[in-house]
Amino acid sequence: MISKVITPSDLSAADRERMHSLMSNHFSNISQAQFEQDLAEKDWVVIIKSDDDTIQGFTTLKQLELEDEGKRVVGFYSGDTILSPEYWGERGWLTTWSRHVFLSAEKHPDATCYWILLTATHRTYQFLPAFFQEYYPDADHPTGPREKRILDTFVRMKFPREYDADRGVVTLLDATPVRFPEAVEAAVPLDDKYAQRFVEFNPGYLNGDFLACMTRIHRDNVTRLGWRVLGDLPPIETA
Repeated sequence: MISKVITPSDLSAADRERMHSLMSNHFSNISQAQFEQDLAEKDWVVIIKSDDDTIQGFTTLKQLELEDEGKRVVGFYSGDTILSPEYWGERGWLTTWSRHVFLSAEKHPDATCYWILLTATHRTYQFLPAFFQEYYPDADHPTGPREKRILDTFVRMKFPREYDADRGVVTLLDATPVRFPEAVEAAVPLDDKYAQRFVEFNPGYLNGDFLACMTRIHRDNVTRLGWRVLGDLPPIETA
């Protein structure tokens, strides 16, 4: 697999059609126009290609910013993330993604930086306990009031009418449910506590509900597995 970070303007028409096709294979009710509109709002795209130069997956990112109690907060919001099923076991692209996010976050030493993501399936939610020590929501540790406030504010920037802060779930006005709900439900492992917690947090996931999640982007919040994915980062620059 080959992965790289580009901007939406770097994508050709054929690239966009392929990406929309990948999305439509997994989720219903996603028009090309809707896909294009969402893509245009993003700052970066991580493209994942097979050896024959075919796009097999992608994930998008947008940088957001807010002020909380007089302190600057930067959020890296993940939009669409999709990977062809035959490549679900590939993890090389995670290094490309994570290094980009961490090095981008470290350009803002005066701010607290977070990764904001909306999870549609248990597989995405499981990235959090695998790679980060603290994340939200976590059934074992309640979300603090400041973290909850920051998460709610970031999500409302994107979904002011569709976000239910009490449940921590986004329900789109034009829902995009998974295309094969029985298969997706059957794929949730019963013996994986994090997969089961995702279902508890987001019982409407088969209907297209998204669980709003957040974790702090900082080297001291990375698990041992997370460091294996990140690899050696350059030293943090100091003034």
